[in-house]
Amino acid sequence: MQVTSVQLEQGSPLRLTCYTKGTPLIIRVILGTLASLAFLAPVVVLVLMLASGEGFKIRIVVSFLIMWSIGMYLTRMVLWNSFGKEIIEFHSDKLHYCCDYKYFQGNQQDIGRDHLLIAIVPVSETEQTSKLHFTNGHETIEMVLPIPELELIPIKARLAQILNRI
Repeated sequence: MQVTSVQLEQGSPLRLTCYTKGTPLIIRVILGTLASLAFLAPVVVLVLMLASGEGFKIRIVVSFLIMWSIGMYLTRMVLWNSFGKEIIEFHSDKLHYCCDYKYFQGNQQDIGRDHLLIAIVPVSETEQTSKLHFTNGHETIEMVLPIPELELIPIKARLAQILNRI
């Protein structure tokens, strides 16, 4: 997944947002269809079991749990591929990181700002992409989305400049 834009928004708190370029529509449609099937399949099986007179069995509860877990995971994939963005907020005492799926947020993590180091970690030499890596010696946050190095170097310098003033 490629980053389409990276924004550094001044304010309280300072916010770094990486927006993704959506995947092709056909992939999202296939994932959405599979998610829908995962949600509907146990319901159809339950109706057929009750209609045939078999009664309620414990295995239907297990199938509901398994299939709905798969459905939730696929729904999360569809939302990430459609609306996904990474947000890092720089508060006075901590960094707050989360992945925004538009309808919910996941992978939330906080680390302290004491002795904070910002590093650029190469991802692909051929595409010249890297990730931002934040650490305070005890805890670490590494962004998921690869960012072109030409965009990342000035962002890192600007972040270091701003964070030294806060």
